[in-house]
Amino acid sequence: EFGLNCLSYYDEWINRFSDALSEYQAFRGDDRVSLREGINSVKMGEPLILSKGDINNWIDQDLKLEFDSNVGHKKAGLANVLEGDDLVLYKEPAHNGFDLHLFSKENIYTSFFEQFKSMVSEQFRFFSINGKRVRSERKFYFETWTLDRPPHGAEEVFKDTVL
Repeated sequence: EFGLNCLSYYDEWINRFSDALSEYQAFRGDDRVSLREGINSVKMGEPLILSKGDINNWIDQDLKLEFDSNVGHKKAGLANVLEGDDLVLYKEPAHNGFDLHLFSKENIYTSFFEQFKSMVSEQFRFFSINGKRVRSERKFYFETWTLDRPPHGAEEVFKDTVL
C-alpha cells in the first residue's frame, strides 16, 4: 500500500517527525495544535503552518489547495510564509492513504537525519532525495521498480552514514 500513514511504523515515524520539528508550533488556521493532531485533522490540501513565533506572517495568505490544483499555484503565498522562516505542511492524497509535503526556505534535512537514521532496519529504508534531480513521479516512486538501483539524486542512508 502507498501512503505514509499506511506504514506499519507510522506511529514511530510521526513521533520522530514531530521531535525533529519540536522548536515549531503547529497552526491549523488560527488554532494551535500538536503536529500529530494537525496532521490527523487537517483536510487534504489544507495547510498546517509551523512557526517559531507570531502567526501573523501568514494569516492572510490563501494557501488552501483545491483537489484539481497543485502547490505550484500558490507560489506567491508560500513565498510570503517562507520568508518569515515558517514552514508549510500539506497532507496530500496517496494511492491508499496520505503523504506529507513540507516546504521550508532553508534546507532542514539535518533536523531529520538522526531521527530517521536510527530507524533504519531491514523493514525501514531511508533515502535522501534531491528534488532538483528527482523531478518525475516515476523517479520519486523509484522503490516500486528499481529499489536496488535508486535514480541519480536519491541516496540511501545507512546506520553508519554521516553528514
